[in-house]
Amino acid sequence: MDYLLYNGNMVPVEEFNPGSHWLTPGFSLKEKMWFANGEIPFFMAHMESLEKILKVARRSWPDQIPPPDELLRLSRRLINKNKAFMGGWLGMEFLFTPRTVAYLATVEPFPSRTFPFDPEGKSATLSPYVKFSGNPNAGFPFYSRTLWEAEAFRTADGTPGESLFLNEKGVVTEATGANIFLILKNTILTPSAETGCITDVIRERILWSASQTGFRVMESDKITPDQLGGCEELFLASEGRGFTWIAAMENHRFVKTKAALIWKKFCKDAFPAVS
Repeated sequence: MDYLLYNGNMVPVEEFNPGSHWLTPGFSLKEKMWFANGEIPFFMAHMESLEKILKVARRSWPDQIPPPDELLRLSRRLINKNKAFMGGWLGMEFLFTPRTVAYLATVEPFPSRTFPFDPEGKSATLSPYVKFSGNPNAGFPFYSRTLWEAEAFRTADGTPGESLFLNEKGVVTEATGANIFLILKNTILTPSAETGCITDVIRERILWSASQTGFRVMESDKITPDQLGGCEELFLASEGRGFTWIAAMENHRFVKTKAALIWKKFCKDAFPAVS
């Protein structure tokens, strides 16, 4: 990345100086969005998510942040400025301090236009940390970020893999930064919003693509760890990470055939210009 967007200005990375206000403690909201061919398909969905967070906090859209249409125009310019002509991720951070509101956008290029699917597979374990379901912000990634970071710190010296979280009722909620999907025969199952799971921007699109592929779609607030071990396939997905196939969990092994079919359908539906 050669340039970033800071409060409406294209700034060379080596010249970026955030100033004292960026170092002031504040409330940070971060969004990570996939782009390909310069288009950011779910940009407006992320802006709607930001507006929902502000609404819960009884805050209005800040005057210091341009309206979504202008932010989208600036973001496309930033992608072009960085010559990220394949695919990648646009990162956007909004910082709310007592004195002001600032925003920063960055570009992380990816060497393909195809939305990622990890072909190697990962192992998965259950985290001892609990995701509490009752907070009205539980579905937003910012609410879980400290939980995920604490889990990453706990497992930093251990075997690499994916951590899965349970809520206070002992049912499955999410993975680190991603939603969880189980496949058994012709059914795809995912934790419902009542569990306190995050609701990634692409979650509903994945479920829709699965239904169009012939799967029966179900959401549940009662998925147990035993059910994870009893499914045929298990995968994680988020816009910020792509699809991640879970190959193993404890003594259980999973395949990826049906997950790959859903991924292909999702790419065709969500990114028709590049699929």
